[in-house]
Amino acid sequence: MWPFTKNEPVVESRVEPVLNQSADSALVKSGDPRVLDLFGLGEFANGVAVNERTAMQISAVHGCVRVLTGAFSLLPLHLYKETSDGREKVSNHPMRRLLNLQPCPRFSASSWRKYLGKSNLLKGDGFSEIMRGRNNQVLGFLPHHPDFVIVERNGERLDYFVDDNGKRRGVQMEDMLHVPGLGFNGVRSESLIQHYARTSMKGALAADRHAAEFFEKGTMQKFALLSQKNMDDTVLEQFRRQWAETYGGYRNSHKPLVLTGGTEIKELTLSAADAQLLESRAFNVADIARFFGVPPHMIGHTENTTSWGSGIEQMSIAFVIYSLAPFLVDFSQEINRKLFPNEDYFFEFETKALLQGDSKAQAEFLRAALGGSSGPGWMTQDEARRIQNLKPKGGKYDELTQWQQGSVTISTGSNARATNNG
Repeated sequence: MWPFTKNEPVVESRVEPVLNQSADSALVKSGDPRVLDLFGLGEFANGVAVNERTAMQISAVHGCVRVLTGAFSLLPLHLYKETSDGREKVSNHPMRRLLNLQPCPRFSASSWRKYLGKSNLLKGDGFSEIMRGRNNQVLGFLPHHPDFVIVERNGERLDYFVDDNGKRRGVQMEDMLHVPGLGFNGVRSESLIQHYARTSMKGALAADRHAAEFFEKGTMQKFALLSQKNMDDTVLEQFRRQWAETYGGYRNSHKPLVLTGGTEIKELTLSAADAQLLESRAFNVADIARFFGVPPHMIGHTENTTSWGSGIEQMSIAFVIYSLAPFLVDFSQEINRKLFPNEDYFFEFETKALLQGDSKAQAEFLRAALGGSSGPGWMTQDEARRIQNLKPKGGKYDELTQWQQGSVTISTGSNARATNNG
């Protein structure tokens, strides 16, 4: 059984706020548009309600969240220790297994990271409670949805109140991983969908709804029939019905078209309003991608040329540096300051897998790292094999090769041997 029982912190009684917390105040003001969303009236007031659920129905939002949380979930999280000789990797620490395999019984490490990432991207903050046992031992990490977490400032400390399956309880600051987003004011961050991209997302939802109604009621007619004779309502309705029965559907598309009584056919073109709808939907994709900091081509928007570089390697490097790295820093800093406040241990994400590029670029990098006629190397063959997930061979394969003006120097610690290359 998972030991998730612990002594709850002593927290003074408090008065429950009227509504959920905002980044600017402990209470949501009556003029805030989120009040309408809370009571389900946002759609009636604004035409379209923008919240976490409706935002994820936008393909661009779903794509950005999927790309960012997916990349965040697959990166290895390594534990290191600072020593006098630099850092060294720690492989046998119990928290390394928790954060890379199973933080709690209901979540794998991948799903746990995706949950925190989605909360951070859409709601502004990601919350996960640190479950501790005896001697302050970390037993696991329990995620909480931001809507069920209230944060209050108490001097220079923060008090957390969570609703865990209908049970309200307090959590101390040291026992809560709080990953902030943009606009963090020391208490809460600002929600992207409520404070920044609300107008763009509302426009995207309205365009999607208009397009859905357009196809639901029947797409635009491709042509019109012009008759030189006047038709009353009865004859006109009979003509429409017979036309649909004779030529309607793909099964009748092969039948030859027969027009009588001076009837002519005229092809209809796409109206300016419909053409503008298509353009606006394409613009909404690029606009939402800018809010999330995701390259448009990574969510399938390839209509325009990209300024993120050319080739997989350049695109991956730009995405990791400008989109993913800030989120990784926020997450790792929060983990390190809560888990190792007075220790030399620290967690760090490994992003080499996203930066290594194609096979040709990897080969050129490893060739330079091993050394050669163009210059000395800084990596052994076994270290290169570990990068490629190959088993080390030991012996001479774990010796550093240094090239020096016509000779090869093999150095292993204090021993060194040189061979003349002629």
